[in-house]
Amino acid sequence: MEHRLFLACSHALVLEQGPAMGAMRLTLTSAPLRRITTYMATNFDPSIGTATRWRKGQASPNPGGRPKTKVLSEALRAKLAEVSADDPEHRTNAEIIAENLVRIASSENRGAIAAAAEIGNRVEGRAHSVEISDIRQELRDKSDFELQYYLEHACWRMNRLRL
Repeated sequence: MEHRLFLACSHALVLEQGPAMGAMRLTLTSAPLRRITTYMATNFDPSIGTATRWRKGQASPNPGGRPKTKVLSEALRAKLAEVSADDPEHRTNAEIIAENLVRIASSENRGAIAAAAEIGNRVEGRAHSVEISDIRQELRDKSDFELQYYLEHACWRMNRLRL
């Protein structure tokens, strides 16, 4: 009996073909994904697709490379540049969105912090994350004099000078 497995979310469609010609049964199981992955692991043929894989030295399967622009980005830019038909001030969609974002950020709504963070990321650039352990190690490596100098002057310029 031949089994074919089709995954759909957390359910599986199993197509079973019996020994008789044309005898097929389609069942929908609500088996946990663990059973499905176990089935796939035990019945998976790793040689599938080896004949069509790219090999070193062959011509590139994608000679043009990745597209320089993305279709969704281009469509969004075009929509944002359009003048809104509903707006009496004849503003573009981008100007309306920017005004709404600033209005939300300056309100006391739940989304104010997220809107303010989005504005900051767009205007100032996304903040770089720094590992806390790196900062702690850097502070441990400083002498008492260097730490005191930093507290007084807010810079590390005198870090090589020791009394």
